[in-house]
Amino acid sequence: MFTEKRRHKRQRVLRNARIVLPGGNSTLSCVLLDISNGGARLRTEQWLLMPDRFHLSIEDGLTFPATVRYRENNIAGVEFLEKVA
Repeated sequence: MFTEKRRHKRQRVLRNARIVLPGGNSTLSCVLLDISNGGARLRTEQWLLMPDRFHLSIEDGLTFPATVRYRENNIAGVEFLEKVA
């Protein structure tokens, strides 16, 4: 039987977001697939350019510092370095 290991419940969303590269001068487009208080799952066609740490800027104006926890092709799971309110 499957046991849920996540600390935070995920909420499914489909929203545009941007991966803000270190220095803040460049961004990569991505789609936010789901989000929780602790992190998110992203899809990007520019996954080879995604750094291990960046700021995730969601289309509603929220921005979170994040670190990559896993990568599978064009999907990445990230952990927020600050708690989502």
